[in-house]
Amino acid sequence: MARKGGIDRGLYQNARGDWCIEWHDAEHRRHREKVGKKSHARLLYQKRKADALARRKLPELFARPQVATFNELADDALTWSRLHKRSHREDAWRIRRLRDRFGKRLARDVTPAAVEHFMAEEIRAGKRPATVNRSWALLSLVFRLAVEHGKLDSNPCARVRQLAEHNKRQRFLSPEEESRLRAAIAARWPRRLAELDIALHTGLRQGEQYGLRWPQVDFERRLIVLPLTKPGDAHVVRLNDTALAAFRSLLPKRRRELAVTASSVSPLSPLSPLGDHTGVRVFDIKNPREWFKMAKNDAKIEDFRWHDLRHTVGSRATQAGVPLRFIQQFLGHKSLTTTERYSHLAPEYQKDVVKALESFGKKAAKVGQSEPPKTATSG
Repeated sequence: MARKGGIDRGLYQNARGDWCIEWHDAEHRRHREKVGKKSHARLLYQKRKADALARRKLPELFARPQVATFNELADDALTWSRLHKRSHREDAWRIRRLRDRFGKRLARDVTPAAVEHFMAEEIRAGKRPATVNRSWALLSLVFRLAVEHGKLDSNPCARVRQLAEHNKRQRFLSPEEESRLRAAIAARWPRRLAELDIALHTGLRQGEQYGLRWPQVDFERRLIVLPLTKPGDAHVVRLNDTALAAFRSLLPKRRRELAVTASSVSPLSPLSPLGDHTGVRVFDIKNPREWFKMAKNDAKIEDFRWHDLRHTVGSRATQAGVPLRFIQQFLGHKSLTTTERYSHLAPEYQKDVVKALESFGKKAAKVGQSEPPKTATSG
C-alpha cells in the first residue's frame, strides 16, 4: 500500500494486511516494525519519531555508562568469531596485537584518531596495507558487536578509512625456473614432486591442497570436491592426467603408512576399502613451508611463494587462450575482477577485437556501395 503524506508517511501495510511502520533512529538508520492495527501503528510511529528526535537533539540525556574495557569487548568478539568465522584462529592471533596496543583502557577512550595512529604505526613497522586492513576489520568487529550489545554508543572505526591496497602480486613461475625447482626437489625431496605437480595442475590454494582427505579425491570421475573454500562456497576441480598420476603415486605410500595391504584396496577407488582410514589426509604434512623454502634456495629462485604456483596456473591458462570466465571457474574465484589480473597476458584478445571491428567496417562499406544512389525526383 502506498504511503500517504503527513502523519501516515511512515505507515504501510504488508502482504498479509498488517500495518507496519518505517522510521529512522538518531543515527539515521532505517527500521521497520510490524504493529497490527492502523491506530496502534500511528501511535507507535509518533513515539519512535519523537524519541529519535530527542536523542538527536539532546544526546546527553540518553547517554549510557560505558565502563567496558577493550579486553572485555575483545573477549566477546573472539566468542562470536568462533561461532561464525572460519578464520577464528587467525582472529585470535591478530587480536593479541590489538590487546597490546589498546590494553586495559576503557573502550570509550578509543577514538578514531587512536585507530588511525595505530594503523600508521603498523605501516611504519613494515606491515602491508592489506595486513593492516585486516587488523582494522577485526577492530571494527570488536566495536560493532559492542554497539549491538549496548556496551558502546558508536564504532570509532566507522570514521576511519581503510588503506589503499596496491600489493596484488604478478609473480609467476617461468619454465626455466620450474626446471631448476624440479631438479632441486628431485635431488633432496623426490617424494615431494607429486605435491608440486598437483599444485601446478589444479591451482588449489595451499590450505585446500594440504587439507585434502582421500574421500575428496574421486579417481573415477577425475575430480576433487572441496566442500568449503575461501569464498565460502563448494568447489569442484577437475583433474588432468598429470594431476591424476600424482595422486595415484601418493596412494601406495599412504597405504603402507596406514598398514593397509595393497590387495585389499581397489586401484580406482581408495575410499571405502580403507575402512576406518577414509578420513585420512592425502599428504603427510600440513604445509610445505620447510622443504619448499630450501628447494627455492637450492634452485636460486627469489621472491616466490607457494601461492604464486596458483598464479602460475592462471597465467599459463591465459597464455594458452583459455577465456577468463573459464579460468575464474577453475580457480574458484568469487569475482571475475580477481581473474582479470591475468588479462594482460592475453594480448591476442585485443587483436581479435580489432580484427572484428575491421571486418564489420568492411562489411558496412560494401553494403553502402551496393545500394543504388538516390536521385531527386521533380514533383
